[in-house]
Amino acid sequence: MGKEELQRLFCAKLSLEYICFREEMVAKNKEEIYENSYYIDTIINIYECLLEMSQELEETVLNHLILFPQLLIFLYHRWMKQEDSYAEELASCMRREITSLGKYGEDVRKGVKDI
Repeated sequence: MGKEELQRLFCAKLSLEYICFREEMVAKNKEEIYENSYYIDTIINIYECLLEMSQELEETVLNHLILFPQLLIFLYHRWMKQEDSYAEELASCMRREITSLGKYGEDVRKGVKDI
């Protein structure tokens, strides 16, 4: 089987997993969907990322991933184990901006009008 055929099979596998995931989420009530919003958004992002990556993956990797059960959900759980610096980056940005507001008051207020 050639690389193009493996890519098509891999993308089809991802699409089927995504469809099953989406159907599972749609079956939930509004509150459950809201509670799962990060999960849903992340699964969508993983799905889209893998579709894009499929063009770059080697045949052996594609072969393994095609056979890997519930790849989207597996990768979501692996992602959740990663360190996240989002909160630190946000706090650092806010500190810088607040410091700027204090130092440059009028200049910063003029800049806000331009946003």
